[in-house]
Amino acid sequence: MAFGHKPTYALTGLVLLPALLFPSSAKASDGDIDTVLLILFLLVLLYPLPAIVGFLRGHPNRWLIALINMVFGGTVLGWFGSLIWAMQAVHRSPTGNHGGESGLNLFANDVQAVRLETPGLQPAATGIDDISERLLRLKALHDRGALSPAEYEALKREAIYGR
Repeated sequence: MAFGHKPTYALTGLVLLPALLFPSSAKASDGDIDTVLLILFLLVLLYPLPAIVGFLRGHPNRWLIALINMVFGGTVLGWFGSLIWAMQAVHRSPTGNHGGESGLNLFANDVQAVRLETPGLQPAATGIDDISERLLRLKALHDRGALSPAEYEALKREAIYGR
C-alpha cells in the first residue's frame, strides 16, 4: 500500500463506518432507492453539461472542454472551470480561423499585437545581369517621367552599390 492512498482508505473507512456499526439501519427502503435513482439521474444529466454547452455553442475548443469535463469534472473546480470556459464568448472571424492565433488554443482567439510593415525595396541584385536589368527598368521609368532625376539617381546608386 502506497503512502498516497492512505487518506483515500481512511476516508472510505469513515464513510462505511456507520453501515458497519449499524447494519440494520443500512438497509434501503423503497423511498431511499427512488431518491438515489433520482440523484443519479440528475448527476448523469448535469455532469456533462459543460461539454454539451461547448458543443451546442460550437466552441472551437469543445473537445478539450469535454476532455477536461470528463477527467476533472468530478471536482467542483474542474466542472465549474469547464462550464465557464464553454460559456465564454467566442469571436467569429470571417477567415474561419476561430481556434486561437497562438497555436496553444487555450482561449478562443488570443489577441496578438501585429506590426504591419510596408514592403521595402528589394535587396540589391547580386549578378551583373540583374544589375543591368534593374538599371534598364529604372531608365525606362525615368524616361516615362515616373521617376524624378533625384529618385532615379538614388535608385541607380542603390542598384549599383547595394546601399
